[in-house]
Amino acid sequence: MADKSFLLPILLAIFAGAMLPFQGAINARLGSTINNGFLAATISFGVGFLVLALLMMIFLSNHISEVSFQNTTPLMYIGGALGVVYVTTVLYVIRDVGAVNLVIYIFIGQLVLSVIIDHFSILGVPVRAFDLQRAAGLILVMVGAVIAFK
Repeated sequence: MADKSFLLPILLAIFAGAMLPFQGAINARLGSTINNGFLAATISFGVGFLVLALLMMIFLSNHISEVSFQNTTPLMYIGGALGVVYVTTVLYVIRDVGAVNLVIYIFIGQLVLSVIIDHFSILGVPVRAFDLQRAAGLILVMVGAVIAFK
């Protein structure tokens, strides 16, 4: 039986992953409705900012003194810019390839970069060497995803 403390993060990750094609479809619909994809992405990020600001006020207000930017580096601030690349690309590409194919292509990109991040311990991620077993698993997952939804 699976450890319950391990099950919650898995379920949350599945839930978050399920939101990605939904977000893409919503943003694409907004972009075509207002006839401007970049404005749609801006609105998406603006709403996201407001939600995060509200959540921060609710959950961080008693812990604000614990926040410290002292050990940050410029690289740690590009997450939002990477989000812009993702959201804007999805907004335009989902119309051409559909939600399922889009998720497959995103998934393949995530797998490849995740292997690189793990292997080289990028940004302090624990090292998980890329070996023959992981290569075979990666290939099987990618081929399976393509076959299942082609």
